[in-house]
Amino acid sequence: MLINLKTKNSYYLYHTDKKMLFSSDITIYTIIEYLKNGKLSIENIAPIDIIQLVTICNISNTGLMKAIDRIKYLDHFDDDKKNISVKEVIITEETILRSVANVKQIIIEITEKCNLACYYCCFGELYDNEVIRNNNLNIEKCKNSLRQLVQLQKSEFNLSTKKDIAITFYGGEPLLNINGIKQIVSFMRQFVSESFNIQYYMTTNGTLLRNIAFFVENNFRITISLDGDINQNSYRSYNNGKSSFEQIYQNVLSIKNTYPTYFIENISFISVLHNKNDFFHLYKFFDLIGKIPLISSISIEGVKKSKTNEFKDIYRPLKISDDEILNIKSYFPAIYREKFQTDDHNNELLFSLNHKLGIWNWDLNKQGSTCFLFQNRIFLTVSGLIYPCEKIDRKFPFGTFNNDKIEYFIGEINRYYKDFSIKGKTICSDCFNKNNCSECYFMTHDLDCVKCKVDEKSFCKKASESIESKEKSILEY
Repeated sequence: MLINLKTKNSYYLYHTDKKMLFSSDITIYTIIEYLKNGKLSIENIAPIDIIQLVTICNISNTGLMKAIDRIKYLDHFDDDKKNISVKEVIITEETILRSVANVKQIIIEITEKCNLACYYCCFGELYDNEVIRNNNLNIEKCKNSLRQLVQLQKSEFNLSTKKDIAITFYGGEPLLNINGIKQIVSFMRQFVSESFNIQYYMTTNGTLLRNIAFFVENNFRITISLDGDINQNSYRSYNNGKSSFEQIYQNVLSIKNTYPTYFIENISFISVLHNKNDFFHLYKFFDLIGKIPLISSISIEGVKKSKTNEFKDIYRPLKISDDEILNIKSYFPAIYREKFQTDDHNNELLFSLNHKLGIWNWDLNKQGSTCFLFQNRIFLTVSGLIYPCEKIDRKFPFGTFNNDKIEYFIGEINRYYKDFSIKGKTICSDCFNKNNCSECYFMTHDLDCVKCKVDEKSFCKKASESIESKEKSILEY
């Protein structure tokens, strides 16, 4: 689908399916607007419309037909990479096993316990799923399931030549069950070979990250959750309300000083954007320790209606202003080059659009961003249930490892994807952004209509502003 974008000096066409930006002119702009207002298609434009457009555009018939041909060409540009439409499929046990056999990441919820009470935690007071979570993983059942998963990984169902796997420990706070982590790492050593390697990961709040010799020895890649300095990190407090920043920062500096190479290569950070921080000041803080954080947003799913106003007070979308980008470019040129600059001008414009509009995870191969089965990961929970992702609603289990053999809920899985297919064909079929959508069905399942992050009108307005700022910076350069 092509949509019009207009700046003070220029016209553009944006292809929503291909994520491409094309130069345009006033004639093409006028034709697109005419078709949109009349709900017409460029493929079957009527003679009466041709006559009207010749008058509206003040152009010859030949000139108009050239413009129409240009639109048709751009509309079908690169159609050999046509998007795959949502289709209803029948999922069998073999389909599931083949998917699991090729999964590249196993996430293990090693414990539900946590020593922090982060204000915006998805299990906290702002959300409907506020619960007391105080259990550890059954290690023996987990070992049994891991043995079965490794057998599949080494089977003919795995299509990779090198059968490596990543295992990520997740919580709660994983270090509250450090013994469980050590048991699993010890258990998995028997499966490691030249053709089967395991890379370990862990996400932690950093408060208990003191003696890390075990993690260094096993080459763990560790992500520490930290929202910036003591003020920016104030939503991440202990259960008694005490700040967690001092302990985390002390641990971070200790790792940096004791294991400098490990710190550079294996330690990363993730920050949550909210009303007490912003992109520039997060980059400024982490620049002090030579790191660039991954920045995420607070979950918008499952917020209690009674807490809507409190949520709105702290929530900030993943959008960055032109002023912030210019400040980052001035003060942190290395960060600017890594995060905001590309070599290709067209891609740079699109990258800018993504940052300004808060659109992420675009994928041309599916409608929405709902993964198919275990195409990216498999998540083993303390409750013994299996999910395709740690982020989705726990109402959608895909199986269980509570018994001797992993059991997959084949009937339920088929129902999930059938429902998704129906919604894709009805609610989303006419959406201008359907092929760029970042919504996951398992996170918007209870909506009669998916609440898209952007509508066409606001998209065009903000995209045009973004392009205009790029034009200005190019002229100034």
